[in-house]
Amino acid sequence: MTFFSPVPARRALQGGVAFAAFGALGIAAAVPAHAENGEIGYAHANVAGEAEITAFHPRMADFHGTNRYLDAFGGEVFALSRTSVLSDVDRDQIRSLVIFDELRIELTAADVEAMRAAAEGGVSQPGLANPEGGSDEPLLRASFTGTQIEAVQNWAGGREFSHEPGTESVEVNELGAEISLSVDEAPWSDTLRDSDLGRVDLWGGVQTLDMVVTFPDEGFSVSYGVGETIVASDTEPAAPEEPGGGEEPGDGGEDPGSEDPDEEPGAEGPGAEGPGDGEDGSGGGDEGAEGGNGQDGDDGTAGDVDDADGRDPSEAGAANGSGGPLAQTGSPVAGLIAAGAAIAAGGGAAVYVTRRRRNASATVGEAGEA
Repeated sequence: MTFFSPVPARRALQGGVAFAAFGALGIAAAVPAHAENGEIGYAHANVAGEAEITAFHPRMADFHGTNRYLDAFGGEVFALSRTSVLSDVDRDQIRSLVIFDELRIELTAADVEAMRAAAEGGVSQPGLANPEGGSDEPLLRASFTGTQIEAVQNWAGGREFSHEPGTESVEVNELGAEISLSVDEAPWSDTLRDSDLGRVDLWGGVQTLDMVVTFPDEGFSVSYGVGETIVASDTEPAAPEEPGGGEEPGDGGEDPGSEDPDEEPGAEGPGAEGPGDGEDGSGGGDEGAEGGNGQDGDDGTAGDVDDADGRDPSEAGAANGSGGPLAQTGSPVAGLIAAGAAIAAGGGAAVYVTRRRRNASATVGEAGEA
């Protein structure tokens, strides 16, 4: 009886395992990494359309803030404000914030006269040119302190809005005006272009803050858009199912699982409103947001906004590309690795069978010669 040495078999199996490991590493390196959530964040804030700040770049730990004093709408509104935008993978959020240390409105007799002349359908416009010779006597002076709006979206697309009305103070009100703050939230989408990122489709939400001044005796009102926050990412929202697209109603006692398996499922409804082509750059008019993460060049410091944000000021100047997460590979890579391992095991078995046949032939030949 001829006995075969276990060494060739063991070496063949070791070679197969080594080949499988090498192939698995090669496959994992060749397949591009895939992150489960969004990869590019967009945050924008502005005060009265003037104090603008934008962040637009791949996910990372990045923060920008401003501190501005400005007058807007022809000198009718004055604001001492802080704005900040945050794109942070560690906190899993994209964030836009506007805080008013003071938001003040001052209307003179000339302002009201111009509004009265332009009023139509119970509404007039702010910031109208005053008529020549109009009086500068103040008829209304009121302010809000501590007012803020905030929009937050995580990298999976979940979104929240918040609003603090602040404290109102009225110094002069000869016309019996009524002053209120109005907040509105809505879905937002756009397509922005960047020199580094290229064309990016974004989905998120916008929040606006209006100060509304109503003159009951005059019969009209004026609305001032004083704040705006936008947050978005390239995470496309899931398409909602079209009503009636599921199973057809039965007799009431029919088993839901007894439907015809050959019947095609109901079509899914349209997704969220597709983004339109936005302007180049940040898409928010931010003069400093070239290539993504600028601020508007104001003299204010981000540290003041950091206090409200609770963020370590040392994180404020994080460079682009730092602090990002490690990319995660998904189940497709695991499937490819398993397939490579199976192929490698088959190759090892083939090597073992070949060597066994060769050794058997050699043994038979030696027996014949003897």
